[in-house]
Amino acid sequence: MIAAAERVRSALGPCRALVTNAAIRHRQPLMEMDLHAWNRVLAVNLTGALLCTKAFAAQMIAAGQRGSLVHVSSLIAHYPQGGSGAYCASKAGLLTLSRTLTIELGEHGIRSNVVSPGMVRTPATAASYADPELVAARQRMIPTGRIGEPADLANGIAFLASDRSSYVNAQDIIVDGGVNSTLMETTKRPLGTC
Repeated sequence: MIAAAERVRSALGPCRALVTNAAIRHRQPLMEMDLHAWNRVLAVNLTGALLCTKAFAAQMIAAGQRGSLVHVSSLIAHYPQGGSGAYCASKAGLLTLSRTLTIELGEHGIRSNVVSPGMVRTPATAASYADPELVAARQRMIPTGRIGEPADLANGIAFLASDRSSYVNAQDIIVDGGVNSTLMETTKRPLGTC
């Protein structure tokens, strides 16, 4: 990471904004997962974010300039899913990592925030959207009525990386079309009852 950070600094000057977005997913129940698989997911998804942050935030500190860190987590950090325990834990860990960085780097003018996407159509999730019936069912779950696109996520990241969010710190911006607010809607009840 240090070599990569130095190449960026040499070509473009000191880093002002860093987005950590690397992730792998291992689908297996926790009770069946071996330690190697668990450690691999956490190494990429959580430790990788820390190592990148250390390398690039050091440039921000050395240059004496404000900076922005944006960590890409997931809606799954808030609403775990069976069979994805290591991924869920790693993405939840990013939330606390980011808030801790807010405290530790704030004196240097460095902000740290998280973007947590919901259902977004990307090359990595393409298989999830191959079935038109599944897509229609998922779209019915989302108040905005559509699956997210990479640009939806990029817009949130761009905002947090920019000076337009200069007083936004230690936040988790959920970019999911509103699906996180629909939990109680899955439990239908007669009118006039709780």
